[in-house]
Amino acid sequence: MPTVPWTKSVAPETADPPPRASLRARIAWLCHLTRVAAVGWAAWIFALCGLGLFFGTPALADSDMAGFPPPGRLIGLDGHRLHLFCAGRGTPTVILEEGGGGGSLNWTWIQRKVAATTRVCSYDRSGHGWSDSSDTPRDADTVGRELDALLKSAGERGPFIAVGHSLGGAYVRMFAAQQGNNVVGLVLVDATNPSVLTTRDEVGLPPIEKGAVASFIVSNKVLYRIADRIGLIRVTYDIDLNDFPPDAVPAMRTFLLSRERARTAVRELDSVSDTLRQIGSLSGVGSMPVVVISSDRWIDKDPEIATRRAEWNKKQQRNWLAISSNSQFQIVPESDHLSLLSKKEHAAAVSDAINRMVRSLKRR
Repeated sequence: MPTVPWTKSVAPETADPPPRASLRARIAWLCHLTRVAAVGWAAWIFALCGLGLFFGTPALADSDMAGFPPPGRLIGLDGHRLHLFCAGRGTPTVILEEGGGGGSLNWTWIQRKVAATTRVCSYDRSGHGWSDSSDTPRDADTVGRELDALLKSAGERGPFIAVGHSLGGAYVRMFAAQQGNNVVGLVLVDATNPSVLTTRDEVGLPPIEKGAVASFIVSNKVLYRIADRIGLIRVTYDIDLNDFPPDAVPAMRTFLLSRERARTAVRELDSVSDTLRQIGSLSGVGSMPVVVISSDRWIDKDPEIATRRAEWNKKQQRNWLAISSNSQFQIVPESDHLSLLSKKEHAAAVSDAINRMVRSLKRR
């Protein structure tokens, strides 16, 4: 069975997997520059799974991240630990939420720059980075409540500016609704808007839906580990790690190849529809300051498709403006969905927008 080609810097939530996406394609669609694929083990596996052929680096064991000391603290919550990394001083505190399949390391450029202005925290959701895995649902409501519990356990009380990239934007939209007045600003970075549920066909993108086989495999840790052990699961990445600070590269490489990250990413993808329906039902945020940051480019080998989808994505980003009477929109020139965090100059533009909001709120 053929594989689906994926190129560097394909937008994770808005890239173009086939209607019956393989495990590899589905994770590439959601994860930051990572692909997971299946290789044939026996004829019945092919018939059951229908997963594409791709030979990559075997998925790393969950414990491999243990070779890198976490930059932050491991906070115990309901029998498992979540990694929270806070730096800088001052208020409001900035909370960074990465998209599906991403973690605290993706924010390295931005967190370092924002920490010079105020306190800023990134974290790893369950199953990512240094955090333990969990079988709790991966919808926005659950993610928001887990983030709230983590911050309270760590003594981080707010007020908060919530910043979310990609699917992380949907998560922080819910977090803001749950927190009420404790969230005083939102920065949505190429965030996944509920409008994508009904507009993807405008540019030839398939509908967002669960993949029954992939969902079944990742639903059980034992089954997933068996699939990995017999060679069904392969993980690779296309990202140029040199885009990140040199001291972050070894840990980032290990994170991208983590088997548990791959499993969790599929679970997050399977909850995208639930997440977007949840936040689509929320009321607006009044006059809370909201900054919407859009990428400029869409990566596709067909220039016409790339242009059409880039404009479509900007339209989806502008839909966020309606949630607040105090919203602003900006495009980072020459950026794509992923480079907004990974490329130093594009990440600097995002950092500057966050810092402007921080300074504005400090003057109040």
